[in-house]
Amino acid sequence: IAIYAGITMTTVPLAGGELNRPYVGETEKLLIDIMYRSNTIPYLICAMTIDEIDGLVPKRDNHAQQSKV
Repeated sequence: IAIYAGITMTTVPLAGGELNRPYVGETEKLLIDIMYRSNTIPYLICAMTIDEIDGLVPKRDNHAQQSKV
């Protein structure tokens, strides 16, 4: 769509597994770093696509006793 509209755009494809980091704050740091890099070129639009995002969160279960986030 961006090509037809004449928009210069870059994409950052990510898999859900890449965002699942073992230490608190690492995922946030990764996302902030990607957004910082996208802001360094002001005339580009950056689209972040996250494939397999369902791998980041546990399945919802009606019988779950505790949350795991």
